[in-house]
Order: sequence, then structure tokens, then C-alpha cells
Amino acid sequence: MKDGLSGAGTKFGRAALRARPAAAGVALVFLMAAVAPLLLPGSRKPAPGTSGPQKRARANDKVSGLLRQIHREVSEIGKYPGEPIVRREFFIGVGDDDTYKDSHLVVLIQDVEGTPKMTIQVTPLHPSPENPRVKYGREVRMIVCLIGPRRVDLSRCDYAEKELPSLLQEMLRVIRERKDIFRRP
Repeated sequence: MKDGLSGAGTKFGRAALRARPAAAGVALVFLMAAVAPLLLPGSRKPAPGTSGPQKRARANDKVSGLLRQIHREVSEIGKYPGEPIVRREFFIGVGDDDTYKDSHLVVLIQDVEGTPKMTIQVTPLHPSPENPRVKYGREVRMIVCLIGPRRVDLSRCDYAEKELPSLLQEMLRVIRERKDIFRRP
């Protein structure tokens, strides 16, 4: 089966990557967004405007409501076949074409001792100096929370408290738009 990037099937060849640099850049961004936090958890610099990962016992009502809505919308989209967790990817930015969006969003939902744990990763994409159509992720910012029956507990947030409501509203808008596309016949 061909993967669209190489003529050799499952292997990425140098000639294939030279022929489709935009596809190679997008593949690299996905790989970096998914693997970097797992391999280098302590190597990230604190996000601008924050003092690093912040521990909060409880989210305020507005943030809590938005996190619950994001959880509900992504859970309704569901899991990919064969995966034990819900993992969905989206792009944040202006326009309909994901090629020109400026942030990559990953939402992971898993059950931890009967309580849903939601991890949100946001990776700003920066254009390559050689080819502005190829964008690279340089840093990953995360929000990790437990969605309990009565409250939402933030265990990690790389964002300042004042920027969370507008960011979460934008995420929710993007997720709902993509969800509508999934529903179309």
C-alpha cells in the first residue's frame, strides 16, 4: 500500500521527500508534537507570560465549563479504530485550508482509575526560511486535567490564567467545525 510520500510503500525515501517537501514538513511537525514531550519533558522553557508549568487544584467556572465542552465534543468524535484512547488532531488558524494554519492541536483522552484525563497539546507552527509553506513546531504547550463528576482539576497548565478562556473558546470552535465535517455524508 502506498502512503502518498514514497513510491516504495512503507519506507520514506530521500527522493520522495525531496519531491514533496511540504508533506515531509507536515509529517515532521506531527512527529515532533507527539514525541517531543515524551522524550524531553524537563527540557522545555517556560511559556511566555508564565512561570512554567503551573499546578492548580481547581479550574475556575468558565475554564472548567470550556474544558468539559472540549472533552464532550472530542469524546463524541470517538477513537480511531484499534486505539485504546481518544486521540484527535486539529489545526488552529484562519481559513479553510489546514496548510496555512499557524497552530497544531492534539487532544488525548484516557481513563485513569475511572476518571477521564484530558491532555491538550498546542504547537505553534513557524514557517521555514527556505520554504514558507513548510512549517515547524518549536515548542509545545500543554494543558492536563482530570474531568471529575463535580469539578475539573488542572494538574498542568503552561498558559497564564488570563489567556485560557479565549484560547479554549478558539479550540472549541475549531473542534466543532471539524466535527461538523466528520458528520457530513
